[in-house]
Amino acid sequence: MARKSPLESKNKYSSQKRAKSQNKSKSKLRSSRSESRPGPSSPLATEQLHRTIGKILEKQEFRNVAEVNDFLRENIMGRNLDELLAESEAGPAEQAQQLACQAMETEDLNETLDLLNRALELDPNNTDALAMVATLMASNDKERIGALAAVVRRAEENLGRSFFEQNQGDFWAIVETRPYMRARATLISLLIRTGFSHDAITHCEEMLQLNSNDNQGIRDTLMGLYLKTDNLQGARDLLDQYPGSFLAVFNWGRVLERFLSGDLEEAKQAVATAHRANRYVRDYLTGRKSTPQLLPEYYSLGDVSEAQMCATEIGDAWRSHPEAVQWLKSLRAD
Repeated sequence: MARKSPLESKNKYSSQKRAKSQNKSKSKLRSSRSESRPGPSSPLATEQLHRTIGKILEKQEFRNVAEVNDFLRENIMGRNLDELLAESEAGPAEQAQQLACQAMETEDLNETLDLLNRALELDPNNTDALAMVATLMASNDKERIGALAAVVRRAEENLGRSFFEQNQGDFWAIVETRPYMRARATLISLLIRTGFSHDAITHCEEMLQLNSNDNQGIRDTLMGLYLKTDNLQGARDLLDQYPGSFLAVFNWGRVLERFLSGDLEEAKQAVATAHRANRYVRDYLTGRKSTPQLLPEYYSLGDVSEAQMCATEIGDAWRSHPEAVQWLKSLRAD
């Protein structure tokens, strides 16, 4: 008896509305800060390249760093991913990961489903593929949260408790952890969207413990959640944890933290600093401009694109405190 495809029982996407909805869910898996459109220089392709090079290096024996560098220069540099995959003799797990990465960068839904089927046939534990299935196949956000939470737990079991203990703080630097970190970031987005702010806060805090460098921008999301839920001490601790931040989220988050703390004088000073960092944010926070539904894939410091990203992260916090919005409106724009 032929084995049923992991997606076979629910492959019903003939409706344009259904397909549009699923593509929106799919986009949640792509962080605008860490992923990009398909291409040889995309972050996912680079991640796969690093993963493959790591597998090749594992088969070698080196006496010192110089030998490693010599090997990389003579055998790796200038070669593309397909060549290196063939040389590494990629096993089912590596092949599945390659297919999952292709699925994340494919716009055509039918092709995406086919890639996911193939990935899960090779490796039923592939976290990226399972996370995509969880978001694409669920009929509502409640189902997505349950399915994605199960994927996260499964990935944690596969990595193992000792792995977490040994590598806490440096997770993103280990390429093998990234599918898990992506799945958990997607879960955070779903929890926020459905109003489970406190659950989202717990996940954000734990992710920053796992990866203190915060390559995924989780600190920005956490700042918005702290301020929205009036956890001012949490916001202050986060500002202290990442001092000297010149990003708009932290500068305009500092304004709201000072206002809610009752220090209007420092709040005004914080506005001046935040305005210098990105003067466009103010219009979005005060409602003079609306944040577009489709955000740019990348943003530039001080630009409108960063302002839109900032409003997405902390806009709800400001709207939850209308008195702060009115106060900001009353200040003269310099």
